[in-house]
Amino acid sequence: MNEHDSTSPDFEDLITTDLQLDVAWAEIADDEICKAEYECLCVYLTLQEFTELAELLVDECSPLQAKNVLGCFHELLKESAFLKKHLEPDDLERRISLLNAATDFLGEQA
Repeated sequence: MNEHDSTSPDFEDLITTDLQLDVAWAEIADDEICKAEYECLCVYLTLQEFTELAELLVDECSPLQAKNVLGCFHELLKESAFLKKHLEPDDLERRISLLNAATDFLGEQA
């Protein structure tokens, strides 16, 4: 949906900042404000950028932290009426499949 340039320096800053926020968010997943921010992040990021974020989580976080954050995103993508409204169904399914694959990969690493 969003056509911003993922090669811009701002994108790298966004991913780095959001990676830090994601880890913190996993600890306060019941916070409705945080959930709303991450719903917006899911809509803002292109599928490629969302993939890069998932890869960063897997590479840079502990397996437990990464699983927690991936699980939070998975729950949002499956349950959020906001995301179902703002993402195309095939995009939503691709993101869910990506999260499933990342979680499976983490399970194999354990």
